[in-house]
Amino acid sequence: MEKWLKIIVGLILGAVLPGVAGAQQNSLVDVALPESSQVFAQGAVSNTAPPTSRNTHKYAFGVNYPGVNFRLFFSKGFAAELKAQYMDKIGVGGLRLYFYPRVFKAGASPLKFFWGIEGDYISFKGDLSKGSGYAAEAFGGVEIFLFKGLSLQADIGPAYIGIADKKTSINSSGLQFVVNSGMNFYF
Repeated sequence: MEKWLKIIVGLILGAVLPGVAGAQQNSLVDVALPESSQVFAQGAVSNTAPPTSRNTHKYAFGVNYPGVNFRLFFSKGFAAELKAQYMDKIGVGGLRLYFYPRVFKAGASPLKFFWGIEGDYISFKGDLSKGSGYAAEAFGGVEIFLFKGLSLQADIGPAYIGIADKKTSINSSGLQFVVNSGMNFYF
């Protein structure tokens, strides 16, 4: 019972902050961008899990909507990921750090839990706007291994996003809830 309580508390602390209402799939701050661009995820949607008895690889390449990522494991409990995404004249590049707490270790289970932090640079160009910004996110999630070298993953967390339009000097920032998903290939 105590083990499950620690797992649930860890997931809540890694994925939810009080006062954030609603969840929005892959969204940027609502600003003067094309509506189709507002659906674009702010970041790093594909993640990978630490090497385990089911997966002893140290590197992973991920595909996500709409981008790619590369992950390097420094240990069984820590990994770093570089990611890039582009859609509707919006580009996002950043770094994610992943932590795999001992409390979440499930032996040879195909499920791997994690939490992490992310920092991104954002650039955009619309018909009437052009600018850049940043995003910072905390997240928690789970990855399921379909085979030894292939997995699906999802995470959720609050992201603080700030962007500024260079032509008009208009800026916007705020807290958004972000859901990420992807597929990972280990090598």
